[in-house]
Amino acid sequence: MKTDYIEIFQTIRAELQPYAALGFTNRTNSESEYDLWSEKNIKEDNVTERFFASIKIEEDHGVSALRP
Repeated sequence: MKTDYIEIFQTIRAELQPYAALGFTNRTNSESEYDLWSEKNIKEDNVTERFFASIKIEEDHGVSALRP
């Protein structure tokens, strides 16, 4: 059985894309990688950005998805 990593990637990316309308920024949006970041200022941590989620097609590993 051959796994279609592109189809899996596109399905997960489609699920993540609505978050961009909620204020998250996608810095990478290609055919093999997609990520989302929050760029809101967080005063208590003195941080201006936070990673939210990413997905990437890896040649030898298939599809990787990262979420906090």
